[in-house]
Amino acid sequence: MLLTEVFERTSMLFNRIVNLAASAALIFAVAGSIGPGWCGEAATQEQNLALLKRIEADLAKKPGDVELQVRHMQALGVARRYQDELLEAENLIARNPHLRAAFKGQMFAFVGLRDWSSAMIAIEKVKALSPLSPSELATRATILSGLGRYREALVDVNESILRNSSDAGAFFTRAECLYKLNGASDDVVRSLETTLKLDPGFPNARKLLDFMNSKLPGATAPASR
Repeated sequence: MLLTEVFERTSMLFNRIVNLAASAALIFAVAGSIGPGWCGEAATQEQNLALLKRIEADLAKKPGDVELQVRHMQALGVARRYQDELLEAENLIARNPHLRAAFKGQMFAFVGLRDWSSAMIAIEKVKALSPLSPSELATRATILSGLGRYREALVDVNESILRNSSDAGAFFTRAECLYKLNGASDDVVRSLETTLKLDPGFPNARKLLDFMNSKLPGATAPASR
């Protein structure tokens, strides 16, 4: 079906958004030393490469610095070098078996690679070290959705939204789960409307909302463009 295909394509885009959001702390952590303009531009591949090189230069001076090693792993994820991110995460885990950031990096690498089963194992290890944050719950919902476990994903994403109602991606995941479970519905429409309210440029959300409204004559009209 058209809607299913668009949800799946958007899920791939959302995985990259999740990975970027998870590495935002990295960008802010080094922004003071590399200039304020980087904060708004670090999502581009050119800037990501420069950021990676800067961290590598710092690592050459302090190769044993675990914080720098974590930042390097995260920068690889931002640059979408997921296999390299995974290798670094696993090396960090081997040396620091209780380092939560390393397991989180492993999780995001598997999400980027769309290895949902491995990502699920990794996020459970993250959870074992400390409870999941709202954004991490939303990520687990994405993973569960990738595994086709939509009811469980819906539980996670609803809890995430309850604790943080400003995450556009969480509302999109909620819309996806609701659609996969029950088909077209007003609840899906409302979730997509909230996605767009929080992020008007969220990938494919407008197309999905227009499609849904065309299938549900009684649904709330789409928000103005």
